[in-house]
Amino acid sequence: MKIKLTAIAIAAAMMLGGFTGCGFQKEKGSTLEISMENSWRSTQIKTKQGYTPVHAWDNCLLLSRSNNRTFIESFQFINTETGETVDFDPKCAEERSAASNHIGCSTAFEYADGTIGLVMYENNRYDGVLRYCIEIYDAQMNYLRTEEIPEEFYKDQYLYGAVDNQGNWYINNGGPFVCYNSKYEKYGEIKLPEGTQGIMEMVRGKKDGTMYVSVQKNANGMDYFEIYEVNAANRTMESTGVFNSQESIEKYMTHESITFYHDNDFVNGGTGYDFCWSDINGLYGYKDGEETQIISWINSDFPVGEVSEAYFMENGSVIAMTGSFSSPKYYLCTPRTQEEIDNTKLISLSTLGLFTALESAVIDYNKAESGYRIVVVDYNQYNTNEDDTLGAAKLREDMLNGIVADMVCTDGMQFENLANKGLFADWYDLMDADESFNREDYLQNFFHAYEYDDKLQRLAVQYSVHTTAAKTEFAEGLEGMSLSQLPALIDSVPEGMDLYVTSSREWFIEEDLPYFMNAFVDAKQAKCYFDTEGFTSILTHISELPTNIQLGEMWESESPDLPPSYKEQHLAFQQNRAFIASDVFYQPIDFRAMNRLTFRDAPVTMVGIPMDYDEGNGGLFRADFTVSVNAQSEQRTAIWDFMKHLLQEEYQSSLNDSFPVHRGALEAKLEQTTHMVGAKEYFGAGEAHIGESNPEEMGKLRTYLEGIQTAYYYNQTVYDIMMEEIEKYIEGDCTAQECGRLIQSRVSIYLSEQS
Repeated sequence: MKIKLTAIAIAAAMMLGGFTGCGFQKEKGSTLEISMENSWRSTQIKTKQGYTPVHAWDNCLLLSRSNNRTFIESFQFINTETGETVDFDPKCAEERSAASNHIGCSTAFEYADGTIGLVMYENNRYDGVLRYCIEIYDAQMNYLRTEEIPEEFYKDQYLYGAVDNQGNWYINNGGPFVCYNSKYEKYGEIKLPEGTQGIMEMVRGKKDGTMYVSVQKNANGMDYFEIYEVNAANRTMESTGVFNSQESIEKYMTHESITFYHDNDFVNGGTGYDFCWSDINGLYGYKDGEETQIISWINSDFPVGEVSEAYFMENGSVIAMTGSFSSPKYYLCTPRTQEEIDNTKLISLSTLGLFTALESAVIDYNKAESGYRIVVVDYNQYNTNEDDTLGAAKLREDMLNGIVADMVCTDGMQFENLANKGLFADWYDLMDADESFNREDYLQNFFHAYEYDDKLQRLAVQYSVHTTAAKTEFAEGLEGMSLSQLPALIDSVPEGMDLYVTSSREWFIEEDLPYFMNAFVDAKQAKCYFDTEGFTSILTHISELPTNIQLGEMWESESPDLPPSYKEQHLAFQQNRAFIASDVFYQPIDFRAMNRLTFRDAPVTMVGIPMDYDEGNGGLFRADFTVSVNAQSEQRTAIWDFMKHLLQEEYQSSLNDSFPVHRGALEAKLEQTTHMVGAKEYFGAGEAHIGESNPEEMGKLRTYLEGIQTAYYYNQTVYDIMMEEIEKYIEGDCTAQECGRLIQSRVSIYLSEQS
């Protein structure tokens, strides 16, 4: 079975061998091997706005921009050796037959003698292409001559292919590649590989002009790409064995502004490689049957997914383009010097994907050049198309075997199990050892919610709030209700009123039930409460909900599994057709939106998530990310400086879509919300006016935040156990009580194994 080599074989090679190269560092207290080998320095190149890539060669990158006034594409090229940008206009612009005709470039290529050919065209919107020609320039883009392309060559075919350094053409219009020599004479065809779904890209690789093509295929219903080397003499295509995943399809999509040849993310070989390509994680090279990661974008201070194009220059540098084609920015990337490597101390950070807020913080820290540098090791690189859990399994296995980074982003992990192994330090110790830091400046209950074994072994700095609410006329006295109160609450729902705004049984199970995991699992004490009347009442409620099919029959709808519309959800509460509203607050204005839009400013009781084991108000803190520090790391002081910066009032006040944990920053945001006159909440294609807040309303929110004692808990293993047994209950194989007891038994065993 073929797998994504880039993500598995090469990632494994990086972890096991690659990190032992240039700049290798293995701290005494950190056992995860890291280096600066794939960390490059980047400097922005000043270019004019709106110029997009056409072609890369030697040490230059050609850019173009359409001019809606003159109908002529303007050109600029970047010299990566000098850092200069040079403007020039195409020769054929002087010769166009009508002022309204468009002059553009469909591709560019370099000949074996180092000259550059621009394939220019002239057309108008009524008659199509009027002329194709090749303008030939020297390496400094000084005009040399023009070569006309015969009309019979292009008039009956869409030129989708490439040109090698001898001027030979490879044209593909849905069938095999048709080969033409430099005189536009057909000399043969190259049959496409069996099972080809399409040709995505063709590019020149090695300096000798070898051509490579990316072929789209399909296996077991999944698209993937296989890269072939083209043998022009024998007119054959031979697989290189390089595969790319479904997730990487986007990187091979053609540019709308380029007709048939594009460097895109499948790029020329540069120095020492047959060909290279980039994806959201980095730049990779292929040579002698092996793939190597050359650059890690995140460890070169580019956010994951920000680099949209990359071009490997002959001098070993790389030009990275960020942003969209409407507003791109260009950066010159060069390997770090040995002096820089020798004078930098490394801090390793292992993750399962990098959350945006943490990613930005890491990049800002690294750019500050404090003498330390955080190196990210994303274990999701071990995932495959067939199994996206391999990264989590690998990370857990490494940590249990003593291979632990200085910092660990613990989201998506079995935190309790790892914490029980004594792997993590207590953040309270680091806080209390710092005389400049005062815990009283922060929501202590927030830190408490993330404690485990009476220690703060994972630290969060920003969060959202998950809870439920109901009109006080129906739920008075039920704020922070206990699990034992849930059955009576469900029984008390007035006739004609739904417990939740739920479209179907499937929707409730997938969307609402996960939030009840906190009701039935006490992760801190490794206890669960599925054999209770509360859980039985939830099961009964589930069984009484209509299925997607039943709902479809009632609505005669083609999409019965869709949730109710935003407007319908709010009307249900305003018209007393629904009891409990599930809510998520990302900022104070969301609390105002709930009061106004959901309940029309009627008195509201924050019911929360029912829990017997917690004295809180039923609300849940959900951190944007959590970080643990290796108890043995010798970089703990530097790590604390990094995290302390994220806790300081200046950073906390800058949060836009998260609540701050710093009291001063929180008070400022509450005050700010009272002055948001005419504020709006945007929902899908519409918007709704929510009016002004006031100190009393924000005071209620402050009190609620200070009363939350629990962190949001979700465990995929527990959820899967629940689903397996609930399915048996739905099918009538057991009673609700028996289902609860079975889940109780299985989850209890699982939790005990984690402790």
